[in-house]
Amino acid sequence: MTISRSAQMPFETGANASKMEGLQSRSSKSNAAALRAFTHFLPVTSYKQQRRIKCVRNAVMKLISINKSIMFSGFILILLIMLMCLASRAGQIPAFIIGGKADDIFDDKHVGGGSFIINSFESNALINMTFENGFQKIVGTDGRDSYDYYPGAMAVITPGRFPSDADECQQFIWMVCTSDPDLVQKLQNVYFPFYGSYFTNDISLKIVTNNAAPYLINSIKWYAPNYLGGAKHYPLTEYRNGYLLAELTVTKSELFNNISIPSELKFTQYTMQPSDLDTIVGLLKKKSGSIPIKKPNDIIPVELELISFTNIQISNPLSSYIPEILDKNARIIDKRFPEMGVVTVTSSGKWWTAHELYKNHEKKSIGRRDLVMGFLIIISILPLILIIKKSRAGIK
Repeated sequence: MTISRSAQMPFETGANASKMEGLQSRSSKSNAAALRAFTHFLPVTSYKQQRRIKCVRNAVMKLISINKSIMFSGFILILLIMLMCLASRAGQIPAFIIGGKADDIFDDKHVGGGSFIINSFESNALINMTFENGFQKIVGTDGRDSYDYYPGAMAVITPGRFPSDADECQQFIWMVCTSDPDLVQKLQNVYFPFYGSYFTNDISLKIVTNNAAPYLINSIKWYAPNYLGGAKHYPLTEYRNGYLLAELTVTKSELFNNISIPSELKFTQYTMQPSDLDTIVGLLKKKSGSIPIKKPNDIIPVELELISFTNIQISNPLSSYIPEILDKNARIIDKRFPEMGVVTVTSSGKWWTAHELYKNHEKKSIGRRDLVMGFLIIISILPLILIIKKSRAGIK
């Protein structure tokens, strides 16, 4: 039996026309026309199917209205994300090129120094330093590991973004010229040469950052404990609360793009004040009174490093903060993978990137794991094979 179009679409005529107009008022004309065209070509042979089509149409119209609200919510969400990104970028440190010089003073005498150029951007930096004796050292990072290059000599890759193998002066410059919250949290685990016989867990740090973004480090104080370092702890009678071992302070700064950039840096290493042996011996002989307790700041400076920053310029971020090896033959010590030993570069004169080294190491690890897993599977299957063979022999 053939059903006419008017019979197929009873809900478009009579009393149902008002419902259709209501649907059209809630949706766009294009959506309504698309729905009519869609339902026009559906084969309908019963009233139940007509009702089903009506339910489908209503469901589609509701879906369209829901999608509109979802699209609007999505637009608002994207707008909020963009605003948050802009807010997070506000006060963020731009890329800089900073030149400067360092002066190392020990026991009031000049003992060394040098000049440097640093390219810094956020948590990354590339520092090229030439010392007074002509020795050059370049340190950089790929954002995950650090690279120390000694032109004409060798290179070292160390785990972690902070250059733990770099010269102390380069480390001081790095700390105050990069915006790295992760470094601030993990600085406790970094060993510095001035620790001497102390371990990292013996030293207490007090770090002060700027109040405004990007929260660059303004000062660091390292406190030694109330005992001598080493395997055995010998108590310090006069320094029962420990003492100030070293201090790094930004003494001058300049504003660039409303960001305070250091222009002068001072590092001071201290030692304990000498004991008044006559007083202590007298107290011990008389067995009266107690040995005077010194405060942590009752110390004497022994080494001073003055670092001045000049020619501060805003620049574009570098494509890479890894030093480029210029030597045709370079010995690279990779401290991330001690089993790999020394890597020799003979052709391109460039590093193997950290990603490639990790990839090669991972391939070797995966190969070993596959071999072990295969061996374990064979061992576990062998008893099962023997049992099956015995059961078949019994059946025969």
